[in-house]
Amino acid sequence: MALNDTAHIWRRRMIILLGMAGLGCIVGPLGLLALRPEPIRSHRDAIGFVLRQHGVAYSEISLAQPWPAAFNYYAYGSAIYPYTLDVRVVRPDAAPLSGSFLCRNGQRDCVITLRDVGIITVAAPDPFDQRLHPWIDAVFEQIDRMLTTMRR
Repeated sequence: MALNDTAHIWRRRMIILLGMAGLGCIVGPLGLLALRPEPIRSHRDAIGFVLRQHGVAYSEISLAQPWPAAFNYYAYGSAIYPYTLDVRVVRPDAAPLSGSFLCRNGQRDCVITLRDVGIITVAAPDPFDQRLHPWIDAVFEQIDRMLTTMRR
């Protein structure tokens, strides 16, 4: 009788352990998905990223190309004239901010300047250089490292 009770207890523990492991396999990836950073898909997203880094609250970001800079950029190319945008940031409880967004290499290698909040020529992330799943690259790098180590 005692042997059956012990087997029953071990069976119950195994079921609970497997259930917790299965739950961990579901909840873990969902938690990681919720914590991943927001992707940067446009210059507006890149400006928002820089503003959040500097602790500036905003409700809207508007961009406009000033006339002479836009004409020169499209007429003569990015090798001569940089890609320039006028930036206007609407803040919830403060005066709006005005600044500039300048890209030196076409629409890449960009910097933002918003002098009123101390953001002066701060590099903005490149929205065109974002990989969809950078963690896949990291996994493949680890596998390559392991294989290289094993071959030695």
